[in-house]
Amino acid sequence: MAYLSTAYMPIHENQFLHASVPVRILLASLAGFSWAMKRRRPNQDFYTDSNALIAIAIYDGLGGVVLGWHLGSFDGKIPAYR
Repeated sequence: MAYLSTAYMPIHENQFLHASVPVRILLASLAGFSWAMKRRRPNQDFYTDSNALIAIAIYDGLGGVVLGWHLGSFDGKIPAYR
């Protein structure tokens, strides 16, 4: 929803897109870390939780890397502020 509200501006001026790159990579890292910690102590809900965490890690991780690669920057800043 947030992207749709900023989609009218060009990509090189869209701060939302640039700022979401490091946030998505951080969220993927946290999901992967949480999955690794829950894997040590599996319980009855482990498989449900682990599927969600792996999905978040893959979706956000790949999305952040591909978006950062497309934008040419992983620091979260638009070109005018570099």
